[in-house]
Amino acid sequence: MRAMASDLAPAAHRSSRPARRGTPLAPVRQLDLELRQVVLRVRAWGLRSGRGCATDALTVVAGCALDAGRVGRISPKVWTEARVDALLGGDGRAWCAAHGVDPPPGLGEAIVLWLDFLYAHQALAPGSDRPEVLRTAANRKRSRRAALAAGRRRHPAGRGTAS
Repeated sequence: MRAMASDLAPAAHRSSRPARRGTPLAPVRQLDLELRQVVLRVRAWGLRSGRGCATDALTVVAGCALDAGRVGRISPKVWTEARVDALLGGDGRAWCAAHGVDPPPGLGEAIVLWLDFLYAHQALAPGSDRPEVLRTAANRKRSRRAALAAGRRRHPAGRGTAS
């Protein structure tokens, strides 16, 4: 009887844990070194500040910002109320669609973290709105989305039950 190679492998090399699955945007971060570095830097700063954030949501925010800068449309460091509204209102979904993924949850939290990171590092460029205005814009969208989601949960059609 022949022994299989896997039967001869030391137990330390075999794992009973399932293989770890990456997030939907992990391949995008893997291919874009600048995006990956920015996301890791902002996320690490947030964690040191006691503020977690969904990595994929932060990837969308940073990706939108970097892509706009790469094509010369606007600096990743210039943020206005209108730009926050645009990212949360459609630009984020368009960026996700271009990368073949659904928009991740937590975009509102991610953009607030992104803006706070820029502000803390004195990196908000001239022409940006005040941080309070930007946070208010992001929170306004988050509040509206949370209210809509709560309404869907309370309504029988939102729970998937029939009367």
